[in-house]
Amino acid sequence: MIRPAFLPRQLFVALVAVSLGACAPDSTGSGNTPDAAGAADPTGSWTIERIGDRPVVDESPASMTFATDGTVAGNGSCNRFTGGYELNGDRISLGPLAATSRMCAAEALNEQEVRLFKALGEVAGLRIEENVLVLVDAGGEPLVRASRAD
Repeated sequence: MIRPAFLPRQLFVALVAVSLGACAPDSTGSGNTPDAAGAADPTGSWTIERIGDRPVVDESPASMTFATDGTVAGNGSCNRFTGGYELNGDRISLGPLAATSRMCAAEALNEQEVRLFKALGEVAGLRIEENVLVLVDAGGEPLVRASRAD
């Protein structure tokens, strides 16, 4: 894959990781759809508060919106992103995601955005705890925490 010259290397790597993560097979192997009544519903807008074990930069615009049509869009901190998602009970796959390629005004926001896009590429599941969306990896470890914005 050729990296466009205007796209920073770190952001390009993160976007490729998100795209490849969307191609990963379902680790449950069951093919069964869990009971929808017990499934978490991420539909709506969310303000990202934590990426991994670190809080986002104060007044960061990091956010995401899950639409009922299976699309997700948001602000990574400096750049807008959009793509698809598939929800199967408490399992979710994101991507492939596309993003704009503006440079961040602050290095802290650039670093945060790279961490966010990397985390989104590792998302395998979700849960909602007291109106906080928690996106988790295959082992159930939190990757992204976001509060409801609507």
